[in-house]
Amino acid sequence: MTESSWSALSIDDVRGLLEPTEVSWWIAGGVAIDLFVGRHTRPHEDIDVQILRGSETAVARQLAGWELYTAKEGRLTSWSIDDNAHVIWCRPTATAPWALELLVADIVDNRWTYRRDHRVSRSIEELGDRTGEGVPFLRPEIQLLYKSKRVRTKDEADFRVALPLLGDPARAWLRDALMIA
Repeated sequence: MTESSWSALSIDDVRGLLEPTEVSWWIAGGVAIDLFVGRHTRPHEDIDVQILRGSETAVARQLAGWELYTAKEGRLTSWSIDDNAHVIWCRPTATAPWALELLVADIVDNRWTYRRDHRVSRSIEELGDRTGEGVPFLRPEIQLLYKSKRVRTKDEADFRVALPLLGDPARAWLRDALMIA
């Protein structure tokens, strides 16, 4: 990617931006794992937020004045609703570092579907959880599935910290999803 300088928003900043939109969203990535385990486990370069396909326009309206770029195959291009983007990088101005990464989830028949294999799916209600403070975050078994495509050192660290805390149903779902995908 070009221009990859990041200064990630805080969770409170994300809430302030996205709660007024009334769209479903969840903190994702390594920060979601931290929220699940209840503590900061490692440094994070960015903050990822999962949104549902179809809510991009509402989020873009909320980020009026921000620069939004589709990130695909190592390139950044100015975002358009017609892109069918899965990853959108956002920053408040052209000279500012990137502040927010939106991850757009596919929905089929009102179910989240894993974009790498649509046989793996889950009801939207089972996609996330909330912290005691009400912060929505992507369930760890789903986040770990996303991280399984290209495993990096930080993904291994997230797996090691989250796996012991997963309940049996979440472990079974992750195991089955990994076998399918």
